Amino acid sequence: MKRSRLWKRLAWSAGILFLLLNLFCAWHAWKFTHFTNTTAPRTNPNRLSAFGKLKTVVVGVDNPRPVNNSIPPVPYKTIILQSDYPLEAWLMSVPKSKGTVVLFHGYSGKKSSLIDRAMILREMGFNTLLVDFRGSGAPTVTTLPLVSGKQGCKGRLRLPP
Repeated sequence: MKRSRLWKRLAWSAGILFLLLNLFCAWHAWKFTHFTNTTAPRTNPNRLSAFGKLKTVVVGVDNPRPVNNSIPPVPYKTIILQSDYPLEAWLMSVPKSKGTVVLFHGYSGKKSSLIDRAMILREMGFNTLLVDFRGSGAPTVTTLPLVSGKQGCKGRLRLPP
């Protein structure tokens, strides 16, 4: 009888712990995929106090929405890529190009951070297309898609000659 009671308590405890762990992970996933509207810079984890680190572990990271803070120093064309949500891109063309290179920033990045790389490619004779993902750089929604594959362009992208 006692053994049965012990197993029942262990099962309930494991079930409640499992539920709490899943809620904790769901909260962190939500915080990771939603930018905040604050203009404060990202927090440097090395500068947090012990209490600040504990708070970050418990309530998650505030991730400010990236905003493009510069524009290319050469003429460019703003292109809107139509998908399930419009994505903004900058096309920098060169005469008699060798081809076109499409540059994408990383998570929590912005297309203006790719300008230096685009300029190097431009000097090498390539057109460059800098694309902002949903929620980054250009004024868009502050939510990131959960399935990034749906974010890409449908069909072929035809660039002007």
